[in-house]
Amino acid sequence: MSNTRSRLSFARFAVLAAMAVPGPAWGAGIVLGAPPAPGSYRLPCIESAGDGSVVTSHGAATTLHRLYAGRIVVLSLIYTHCADAQGCPWASFTLAQTARRIKGDPRLATRVRLVSLSFDPARDTPEAMARYGRSFSHAADWAFITTRSPEALAPILADYDQRLQSDPGPAGGWSTSCRSFSSDEARLVRNVYSSSFLDPVLLGNDIATLGLDRDQDAACARRAGRSRRRRAHRRPERGVVT
Repeated sequence: MSNTRSRLSFARFAVLAAMAVPGPAWGAGIVLGAPPAPGSYRLPCIESAGDGSVVTSHGAATTLHRLYAGRIVVLSLIYTHCADAQGCPWASFTLAQTARRIKGDPRLATRVRLVSLSFDPARDTPEAMARYGRSFSHAADWAFITTRSPEALAPILADYDQRLQSDPGPAGGWSTSCRSFSSDEARLVRNVYSSSFLDPVLLGNDIATLGLDRDQDAACARRAGRSRRRRAHRRPERGVVT
């Protein structure tokens, strides 16, 4: 078996093994005590969610904002060849656990969309994302997407402040933290999760909290817009792929 296939098989095994372990104590997620109950706290409006041209696992061209389309969204930045069980496989496991919770909650089932976006378009073609997504076919509304090229990916990485560092090892890949973002129905980012902070219970509670908070704060939205404009001036420094 080639190194590439070995790494991909290991990543898939890590996800499947993780899904068999009950509770949030396994893996990268750090839980210090029980997370607060849904609705007992309010998530800040961080900034407007970035847009960008993407391709679905069916090969259809679309944009992030079209996928967001009035939904509560969790965007997870991954690549399918990741062999670090506490990186992208943990992120996908967390989304799978969250999807089960969403699917069983009629208040959220039609309002939430999960999106896994690859930052390795050279290897993660639409067909590769479709194969990866089939491991989660039981899940709720979950899109597995990629981009046409590194050039199409770069502005998305900039908008989400995701830096990539290439892995000099023989198998290639990326040495980076796989980040995830929760956004509300007004396309405002409300929380950001590194792989060490991402936990199924916490993420599920955040989504449920957003589901209870239909009344969007206009002042918060304006602050998010100002934050986006400030970051646009710094965009050439962001999302660097080396």
